[in-house]
Amino acid sequence: MTTLMVGNQALSPGLDLTPIGMTDCVLHVSPFVILPMDTMTSTVSSLDVSIPNMTGILGETFVLQFAVPNAGTNPFGVKLSNALALRIGSATP
Repeated sequence: MTTLMVGNQALSPGLDLTPIGMTDCVLHVSPFVILPMDTMTSTVSSLDVSIPNMTGILGETFVLQFAVPNAGTNPFGVKLSNALALRIGSATP
């Protein structure tokens, strides 16, 4: 099952996962949440996220990275995506 890892800090440099059999994979996020995503019936998945209207989270950054099962791609059988950093902002009227 595909998983989405969410963290608030990017690993720089990323952590090379070759020693555990994940060749050509680099972990770029220090996850505090790992969410399973159902992609077994499609190559597309979506996730709706509600962001609370709180000024305390303005400017916060979240880093996302997917882990996708892919037999044969490496000995571990999982491939990692690149990372995506998202910053919470506000809309100005």
